[in-house]
Amino acid sequence: MYHMIHATDHQEAPKLMARAYNKALEIPEPPEQLELLFQQQGITL
Repeated sequence: MYHMIHATDHQEAPKLMARAYNKALEIPEPPEQLELLFQQQGITL
């Protein structure tokens, strides 16, 4: 389990933290998607 703490007085902070939290919960890309990305970038594994 992880905890994320963010302390700031910036007005956009709640939006930014909500976006970061939601991004952290996203399901990772399937391996096939990463292979396509690497091929597109000319990276060989």
